[in-house]
Amino acid sequence: MDILGVCHLMCRLEHVDSFLTKRYPNGIESMVIEIPSNREELAPYTNPSFFEILSDRFEEKGTKVINGDISRPIPAWIKKAVDYCQSDKATLPEKLACYVGIAIPYNAYTKAYYGLYDGFISHKRDKHFEEVIREVNPQIVLVGDAHARVLRKKFKDATYVRVPI
Repeated sequence: MDILGVCHLMCRLEHVDSFLTKRYPNGIESMVIEIPSNREELAPYTNPSFFEILSDRFEEKGTKVINGDISRPIPAWIKKAVDYCQSDKATLPEKLACYVGIAIPYNAYTKAYYGLYDGFISHKRDKHFEEVIREVNPQIVLVGDAHARVLRKKFKDATYVRVPI
């Protein structure tokens, strides 16, 4: 198994895609990737992430992709507000207010909670990645480099690769 740590900024997407295609010229059989397990539920409320775009590309090539991140809840008030803002009832100013008043704060919250609190204190995500990896034994694990560095300590027989920037 290979554990690949990536810089997952959108500007690095094509580079990472190219790196994976070159490293695995015969394709990738299975991949655990940094996508919440409730991706389908989140889809109407979020834009596709770096990992979701890569996931879709590799699924088209025949890779079995396993979403390895923890579920992310969407508060009921956000669902209600976004559903309204996406309806025909909402005016353009309401749609803008929705983006500014909901999307930006929600994205900031998720980055703060999942990036800082979980990354430095609770580590629920890394524990969940570890459980999923042990369960499915994928060919590769594709996650942000901070997660990859934690996971390589748990899977000593795995090959750790930091995708060059």
